[in-house]
Amino acid sequence: MIPRFGRHGPRSKVGCTTCRTRKIKCDERRPLCTRCERAGIKCEWDKPAKPRRRRLLRPAPPEEASLSSSSASTSASDTAAIAASASATDDASLSLPPLAVRSEPEPPSRPGPGPGMDMLMFEPWRDQDQDQDQATATDTAMDTPFPFPDLNPTCTPSARQQQLGLSMLYNASSNLHLLRPALSTTHIPLSNSLMLGAQDRECFQYIPNSFMVQAIGKPWAWSMLSYIHSRIASHEKGVMRAFIALASMELRCRYISATDQGQGRDPDQVQAAARQKKSLATGHYRLALGDLSRLLDRASQPDRTDQDLDALFAMWFLILWFGTYDPELVQASHVHLRGIRSFVSQNLRTTGGGGKPGLPPASQQLLYFISLVDTSLALGNLRGGELTQDLLSLRADSHLHQDRLFQEARTCLPRIWGANYPPEQLLDDLENYRPLSLLQACEKLKIELWSLGITSTNAAVDQRDLDLLWQKIETAGQVFADVITMARIATHSGGRRVMWTVYHSALEYYAVRVLFSCLSSSKKPEHGNSHEPEFPSWLDTTLTDLLGIAYKSLGENPLMVYRFAWPLTVAMLRTRDPIHKDWISSQVRRAHALVGSLGIPTHLLQDMSTSPGALLLDSPPHEQEALDVSLTLSNSNSHSHGI
Repeated sequence: MIPRFGRHGPRSKVGCTTCRTRKIKCDERRPLCTRCERAGIKCEWDKPAKPRRRRLLRPAPPEEASLSSSSASTSASDTAAIAASASATDDASLSLPPLAVRSEPEPPSRPGPGPGMDMLMFEPWRDQDQDQDQATATDTAMDTPFPFPDLNPTCTPSARQQQLGLSMLYNASSNLHLLRPALSTTHIPLSNSLMLGAQDRECFQYIPNSFMVQAIGKPWAWSMLSYIHSRIASHEKGVMRAFIALASMELRCRYISATDQGQGRDPDQVQAAARQKKSLATGHYRLALGDLSRLLDRASQPDRTDQDLDALFAMWFLILWFGTYDPELVQASHVHLRGIRSFVSQNLRTTGGGGKPGLPPASQQLLYFISLVDTSLALGNLRGGELTQDLLSLRADSHLHQDRLFQEARTCLPRIWGANYPPEQLLDDLENYRPLSLLQACEKLKIELWSLGITSTNAAVDQRDLDLLWQKIETAGQVFADVITMARIATHSGGRRVMWTVYHSALEYYAVRVLFSCLSSSKKPEHGNSHEPEFPSWLDTTLTDLLGIAYKSLGENPLMVYRFAWPLTVAMLRTRDPIHKDWISSQVRRAHALVGSLGIPTHLLQDMSTSPGALLLDSPPHEQEALDVSLTLSNSNSHSHGI
C-alpha cells in the first residue's frame, strides 16, 4: 500500500484545533505546531473544531433563469456553423507586412486630462494594484469581441464580470452577421462602441500600421489618430465604423498590389480576400454615413459639447480619407466638403464664450487635416478647393484661418493628452516645426497655382499674377533655406522622424516650382516654335535636386513612396531623361496602389503615353471638367535629352 502524504495523508484527531478546522495534518507539537508556526497563525488547542459551512446555491431570479436557459439552448448546428464561418474567415485572410514598424512606447491606458475623458471614466481613480491579479486573470480568460479590453482601467471587477458574460453570449453569434447593425452599448461600461467580429477586429487593429498614419508623419503612440482610435472611437460607433471601412479598403488595395507585383500569392485567393474586404468596407461605410448624419444633428445644437465636435470632425476626416482609396467616391467627397463649409460658416465663425475659439483643440487639428485633403482633391480633378480658400480668405486673426489652424495643430497634442504627454514627444514636435512650416507654405502655394490654373481655362494668365506668385515661391525658398539645404546635403535619416519631414517638405517645395513652370509655359512665345514648351533655366537644377532627394530617401526606406507620391508625379511631367522618367514612373505606379488621388488630373498623365516610361492609369478622369482644363501641363510632354 502506497502511503499518502500532504492533504491526502492521514488526518490527526488529537491535533490542534486550527489544523483540524483546516482539515490538514498536524504534527501535534505543543504549544505551537509546525504548520501554524510556518503559516504565522494562532495555534489553538483547547477549543473544539468549528465545522465549515457549505455554500448553498440560491435559485436564480426569473430573468436570469430565462437568459441562462436561452443561452444554453444554442443548438449544435449553430455551433458548427459558427466554427465553419470562423474557419473560412481565417482561410481567406492573408498576412501582409506592415507599412511601418513601430518601436516607440505606447501611451498609458489611463487617460489624462483632455476632451472626452469623462465619457471613459466610470468611477474615480483608485489604486489598481488591489485588482491587478483578478483583472489579469479575467482578461486572459476572456475571448472577448472587444479588441482593447484595457482601454478603461477603471472598470470594476463587477463590470468586468458583466463584460465577460456579454462576451460569452456574443461569441455564440458574432461571426454569423459581420455587417449587421451595431448594438448600442451606452448603457453598460464597455471599452468599445461596437460589437466587433473577427474581420472587424483585424481591420480596427490594422490602423496603427496603415498608410494614413505614415502620411501624417507623427508616430502612432501619441498622435491625433491614436487619440481618435482610443478615446473617440470607444464611444462613437460611427468613428469606429469609419476606421474599419478605411482599413478594409486599404487592405483590399494591398492585396491587389501584392498580386500585381508577383509576390507568389494565389490570385484566386487574393481576389476572394479583396472582394471580402471591399464588401466589409462598403457595409461599414454606409452605416457610418447614417451615424454621421445623426452626429451632425447633435453637433448643430446649441448645447453641443466639445466631444460632439471632436467626433464630428474625426468622422469627416476619416470618410474623406476613405474616399481617396475609391475613385468612384470623388464626387461624394466634394459633397462632404460642401457640407463642412456650410457647417463651419453657420456654426463656427463666431468665437465661444469668453472669446474662446469655437473649436476644441482636437477639432482644430482635424479641420486643418481636412483642408489638406481638400487641396489634394482640388489638384487631382481641378474641382474643390473652396474650403481651403474660405479658410485662407478669413481675417488673419480669425481662429479659423488656415495659418491659425496650423499653429494650433502644432500645440494640440500636449493639450489633448495632458500631463501624460512625454517630454521626448514634445521635443519631437519642436524639432519638426520648421519643416512642417515649409509644408504649410507649400499648401498655400498649391492653392494659388490651382486658382491661376482655373483662370487660365477661360483667358490667358496675367503675367503680373505669375510674377507675384513666383516671388512668393522664391521667398518661401529663402525663408526655409536651412530646411531645403539639409534635405539636399543629408546622406541618411539616422532613423529620426525630423529628417523624413525635411525630405518631404523639400520635395513638396521643389514640386511646387516644377508645377509653376508648367503653368508659366502656357504663355506662348511671340517668336519661335509655339509647340515647344518653355523650359526655364532654373528647372534643370530643381529637377536634379528633387530627384537626388527622392533617390536617396527611397533607397533608405522604399515605403516612403506613398508619402512622396505627389512630388514624384509632378516631377514626371517635366522630366525629359527616359531613364529617370522610367524610375519615377515605376515609383508612382507603386504608390498609386494606395494613393488613389495623385494630385494631378488623370488625363494629363495619360497624355504622356508616347514616351517609353509613361505611366498609364486605368481609372479615367472622374470629373468632366477636368478634361476641359489643361493648366497647360499637357504642353510639357517630355523630350529625350537632359534631365
